[in-house]
Amino acid sequence: MHMSRMLGLAERPERDPLMHDPGWRTTDGVTRAFEAHLARTRGTPHSGKHAQGRYVRAFLAQIFGHGPIDLQAISAEDGILYITSVAGRYHPSTVSNARAALSAFFR
Repeated sequence: MHMSRMLGLAERPERDPLMHDPGWRTTDGVTRAFEAHLARTRGTPHSGKHAQGRYVRAFLAQIFGHGPIDLQAISAEDGILYITSVAGRYHPSTVSNARAALSAFFR
């Protein structure tokens, strides 16, 4: 028996197979995989996953443009620059939503 089960700890959900598919190296593909992950593992309703996906899509587009996505190339500085750019244009609650979307994306 696994130690976490013996201790009564919750197990981590399995990784979403979409996140390992090399065919989704586009902004749309990564965003769809993220939204599917939110729905499957977190029970996020359609409107919530769409809203979070919109922020993630904008973040990825700011970094990679229309080119292929390389998740390993994303740095903390990229996240800071994106949130800073959003803060200059939007209401504080929108900035908070964008930050929460990126936080969920990087989990």
